[in-house]
Amino acid sequence: MKQLQPINNSVPVEKVIPDNMAQLFLPLYLKHPAVLKLIRYVAESGHKYGCTVGICGELGAETDLTEEFLKMGIDELSVSPSFLLTVRKKIREIDLS
Repeated sequence: MKQLQPINNSVPVEKVIPDNMAQLFLPLYLKHPAVLKLIRYVAESGHKYGCTVGICGELGAETDLTEEFLKMGIDELSVSPSFLLTVRKKIREIDLS
């Protein structure tokens, strides 16, 4: 499968607010319905053209979004090792049928 190039700065919070505040607001922005709609659109478009679609970074470790990512058709979740077991457990608990 082809791989899409990353979409960088889709939510450029760090460019609008100071670094010490970005860590507080970034999780809220990343869970915003418009951002999730963008992710869904990228997944659908990527699959239409035979691309693998993945999420990397801290967003992939947000277990309250794991089920939604799987329903969107996200192929890969790249998370830091400290979150791996938690995300893997969450994925095993999800029934998509």
